[in-house]
Amino acid sequence: MLTEKKKSRKKRKALILFASFCGVFGLFVFLLMGASLKTEAIRSLASCNNKEEVKELYQQYKNELFDNEDFLTEVRLRLVDLNLPDSSLMECQSWLPQPPTSLNVIIVPDLSRRITDEDNNEHQIVNDRAIIQHAWEKFTEEVSLKKNSKDCFRITIADPEQAQGQFDQIADKLFFDLSVHTNKTNRLYFTDYKKRKLLKNTDVLYAMSMENTSGADYLSFFRRYCERLLKKSDLFNRYENKIIILTDGYIEKLDVTYTKLDVVAKRKAYDMTSSGIAELITRKNWNIPLAEVNLSETDILVCEVNERKKGRGFHYQILQAYWSDWLTRMEPKYFNVISRNYSMNQTFQDIDKFMER
Repeated sequence: MLTEKKKSRKKRKALILFASFCGVFGLFVFLLMGASLKTEAIRSLASCNNKEEVKELYQQYKNELFDNEDFLTEVRLRLVDLNLPDSSLMECQSWLPQPPTSLNVIIVPDLSRRITDEDNNEHQIVNDRAIIQHAWEKFTEEVSLKKNSKDCFRITIADPEQAQGQFDQIADKLFFDLSVHTNKTNRLYFTDYKKRKLLKNTDVLYAMSMENTSGADYLSFFRRYCERLLKKSDLFNRYENKIIILTDGYIEKLDVTYTKLDVVAKRKAYDMTSSGIAELITRKNWNIPLAEVNLSETDILVCEVNERKKGRGFHYQILQAYWSDWLTRMEPKYFNVISRNYSMNQTFQDIDKFMER
């Protein structure tokens, strides 16, 4: 009886060893075949002379190599080598797997007299600082689980005259680029020191600006500076640009060149809804001039819009109409214009929705 049990145990061990061997051998053969298939596919790419041939080869191998990063990288590199126009590269993005998505958050506060005007904008600096801090915390939440990403967060100014023309002294301290944080989870990047650095230099920026406020020229921002701050998607990276503008809504410098508030306000016989005002300013050709900037991959949130007391009851509708008309014609991917909320929690919710969309 004992002898039979020993024989049975030996048979089981032998079967287990055989099954293990078959499994290891099968895995070896699978990896070998996969490696040879990848080598064959990559070698064939060299003979592709146009994007149609690259696409055909990709379709041929995609079922076996759909998650092989080496193969996908070589396909993208071959398309780049063909020197295709942007329109063709965009078409290629429709059939290639989506590359990783990175956030590019740009906050542009209005550092005009709104930050010192307690009569019209009470505690505005406190509000702005809280919004900036919340945007940072939401950004951290959105990207902290990534690794080797290219997410960015920055605070900048509308035009060079703001912050007494000295913004360059702190610009680098208000720019956070995770592309330099390689081979480690992003969670390790977001230390308490980084948050303190952001808030400390935000305070420096507002302190500099309070000494000599300057009207915020957002047309100048979009015309001269915005495009260089935006990230453009390509075959290897996908970007979502998020611009958060903190402003009372008075778009340009104190000479009110573009938003003809008083002129529009005198025409109270007209429909004073945002749509009625938009129709009026278009018919009178009072629209804010356009800036030549590609915003097709950019979402814009304009918040803290707040009419001054002398315009209470009608300025807000005019400001909202001007911003909405202007941004509609600028064609961003998405935009929203919201008023200054009584509750900061409501503003935080607006920012969360904006960052998540």
